[in-house]
Amino acid sequence: MKFFNDQRDWFFDARYGMIVHFGLYTFYEKQEQVLWRYGMTYTEYNKAISQFNPSAFNPREWLDIAQANGMRYIVITAKHHDGFCLWDTKCTDYNIMRTPYGKDIIGLLADECHRREFPLVIYYSVVDWHHPNYPNIGRSHEIKTPVKYHDVKKYMAFVKAQITELCTNYGQIDGFWWDMNVMSKQKNRSFNALIRRLQPTAVINNRGFDEGDFSTPERTFTENSLLPFTTPTEACEAIGVGSWAYRKDEDYIAYGALESHIASYMALGTNFVLGVAPCADGQLSPKSCEYIKTLGNWYRRVGAALRATPVQIKGVDYVMTGDEHTLNVFLLKPLRVSTLQLPKLNVESAKLLNDGRPLSLTSEPIGYNKNVRQRPVTRIREIPVNEYANECMVIQLKGDFKQLRSFGKLTKCKSWFGHLSAKNKE
Repeated sequence: MKFFNDQRDWFFDARYGMIVHFGLYTFYEKQEQVLWRYGMTYTEYNKAISQFNPSAFNPREWLDIAQANGMRYIVITAKHHDGFCLWDTKCTDYNIMRTPYGKDIIGLLADECHRREFPLVIYYSVVDWHHPNYPNIGRSHEIKTPVKYHDVKKYMAFVKAQITELCTNYGQIDGFWWDMNVMSKQKNRSFNALIRRLQPTAVINNRGFDEGDFSTPERTFTENSLLPFTTPTEACEAIGVGSWAYRKDEDYIAYGALESHIASYMALGTNFVLGVAPCADGQLSPKSCEYIKTLGNWYRRVGAALRATPVQIKGVDYVMTGDEHTLNVFLLKPLRVSTLQLPKLNVESAKLLNDGRPLSLTSEPIGYNKNVRQRPVTRIREIPVNEYANECMVIQLKGDFKQLRSFGKLTKCKSWFGHLSAKNKE
């Protein structure tokens, strides 16, 4: 698929990736915003600097498991809200080089990404709790710092200097993932212009200083659901409900719920990145590996259907992709019974993509009564609902579907949620 008609179009081929939250906060095994959420002071927080040593970090292992399970790019938190940097920045000494580990995490990961031509996207938080010039005044995801040191111009110069480092010292960078620009609604296109000049391959999200290239719905999103997205979009969800970073006492989302979440976005035309996390030693956590592999097993079986063109059809709890001869039906919620009733379609055959088994078809509706005039339907029977109670099922239909409208052209990204609304769906 092409949209930008330049080097950024890698984004539309990749579709599925991972987003990794890793930083000084990982040492505490609580949350990536441990300073803000747990009321920890920087004096206490910074004790981790002398102990944080992710000596088991191996970018080959990260990318091996990602590629083996269908992921085609990686997003890494170079700097989160705490201001701690995972690279050898010359703009601040608050970085990985001061820890016992003393190696450039971004540099090592970039080298491995380049070796296997695996796209690398850099996450960068605009909010910075550590830098004295950042105007922390208690807005969303801000703490409060001494106002006398606040200086937006100086902080903006700091950000541009760090962007320049990230975009010049690590070879090709394929994307820039801004987060939490809450300072002002005023646009400043010079930031993204700098990235584009230094890294023409980089696709940029819309959480920075202008609308960027793609929108970024996060976690659950239901507004205008079950309708295709009209702008380039990348959705994201973590495997745990409490944190994006490693959390020792995490509460994990069910496999089937995550698969349904992926389907509810990707089948409507978006990219999707799965939030996983390393432990403090630098290795991806056992739960992260478990989820990547489990979801990867599902993705291998249904991924082609996820990447197909969205099809508009009025439905409840399902979305569709396909073309004139194939329809893929993603069941976003577990079926209560072993049958699915759809509007009447010219269907010749049906199978369950999860395991390839054929399914039976009938045009008789559930609760058929020959004495009552009823609309014809397509009813798919013998669906193994109990076998796949915790897996998002995908049913593939073959037939003549020329009457259905597929969804095509994307438009320029203008909002956080570039979603087709009921008002403009026609």
